[in-house]
Amino acid sequence: MENMALYNRIIFFLLIIFISCKNQYNNEKIHTISELEQNISRDFYSLNKLNMSEVQNALKIAKLNLAKIEEKKLDSVAIDLIYFEYSEYLSCVNTIYEGAKEIKKMPNLLKHNQSQLQDLKADYTNSKFRRDDLDDYLKQEASIINQTSSKLDLILTQLKREIYKFEEKNKKIEELIK
Repeated sequence: MENMALYNRIIFFLLIIFISCKNQYNNEKIHTISELEQNISRDFYSLNKLNMSEVQNALKIAKLNLAKIEEKKLDSVAIDLIYFEYSEYLSCVNTIYEGAKEIKKMPNLLKHNQSQLQDLKADYTNSKFRRDDLDDYLKQEASIINQTSSKLDLILTQLKREIYKFEEKNKKIEELIK
């Protein structure tokens, strides 16, 4: 009888250890998901830090100046003077425009990524057993989130650089069209 009680205790103890190991694995995945959620929060913060009114103002000014250039009846000498400044100016404006379009898509993309992570986290949290079947999804989401963060960083850096460049080019263009 004592041997049976001891045997039951050992089995019970081993079962607890086994379940703990399974839950530990899920806890590691939940921790990974929490880190990815922090990345998304940082991306939202970076996105909110961007002064979109500055971007929109640059595009409005560019549109006005480009219209002024088209209105003017410029002779060939004036066109030659403007050409190099104009082509760089136009390239800068196009880059700002494309960056602004990409930035507008980012909040929805970040929200979608956040939603996917919440679903995965709930699946790992609510499971009492090891969820190996979700590991591939977690890897895919991690890859998507890292790619999104890299893309956002690149766009923000490029936009800041192009806005600065635009301000310099815009002064020269405005001097030439006066």
